[in-house]
Amino acid sequence: MTSSALADAGSTGCGAFGCGGIMGAGNGWAGWILGLLFWIVLIILFLWLARYLTRADNVRSENRPEKQTPLEILDERYARGEIDKDEYEKRRQDLIRK
Repeated sequence: MTSSALADAGSTGCGAFGCGGIMGAGNGWAGWILGLLFWIVLIILFLWLARYLTRADNVRSENRPEKQTPLEILDERYARGEIDKDEYEKRRQDLIRK
């Protein structure tokens, strides 16, 4: 390029990659709209991710079983028929004495 061509390129805003930029999108309304769409999509993705992570945390905590006392576990085992009445009474007395 000659020095006059370099001067003309600098005065029109065209750089080393020409007037269309690297991808040829230009700096006109198309570039402005694409830039705006990029930021809108990025913000929506960020909000969705934040909502997903906070909702997933709540779902995990709801599915977490509550800690049961030994007496509650014993009652459930007796109700399911895993132990008979004599064993239930014996273990219940052992737990109450502690």
